[in-house]
Amino acid sequence: ETITLRKQLNDALALLDKARASHSQADDVTALELEIKRYKNDIAELQLEVEEYEEAVTEKDSLIKKLTEAVDCQLDKVEYLELKLQRAEEEFCKMEDELREMEEENE
Repeated sequence: ETITLRKQLNDALALLDKARASHSQADDVTALELEIKRYKNDIAELQLEVEEYEEAVTEKDSLIKKLTEAVDCQLDKVEYLELKLQRAEEEFCKMEDELREMEEENE
């Protein structure tokens, strides 16, 4: 009888150990599922941040292109005005020379 009771006790302890192990595994699985869920949330947040960053970069690229076009336009105007000024200076020098010639002829 004692041997039978000991065997039943050992069997019960073995079943208890198995139950604890499977319960521990279930807890581990639950913990891992929670961690996976947190990682997925982190990934979603990072993806949103990346999308916002990409939108900001696209917006700034567009602004840079517009500013570059405006600067190019202004540079073209400056070049045109420099040429016009150069022509005006040449014309002025020419008129001074003509005026000097006329003064020399009058003397």
